Amino acid sequence: MAEGVYQQILDLTRRQAAAAGADNVDDAIALFGERGVLVAAAPKPTSQEEVLIREILALDKVVAGAIRKRMIAIRNEAVGMHHGKQALAGYARVNR
Repeated sequence: MAEGVYQQILDLTRRQAAAAGADNVDDAIALFGERGVLVAAAPKPTSQEEVLIREILALDKVVAGAIRKRMIAIRNEAVGMHHGKQALAGYARVNR
């Protein structure tokens, strides 16, 4: 029997959550394309698939949290670089 589409989505979501948990957000993000194809082709879920969908949603929170954490780190790095450039420019003006 072929695996159902919601089970396939859950399997991908588990892989995403595992990657995100290992601080490999790039791998987690890379799986969104494959998931999108499955979601687009998914039929209306049955009542038996509700448990799968609930697990998908719970794991999505883990993935979203890892992405959010990564975005904050990138923002903080950019702010730090900006402050460093400002300090360097100020130092250059003082030492002319």
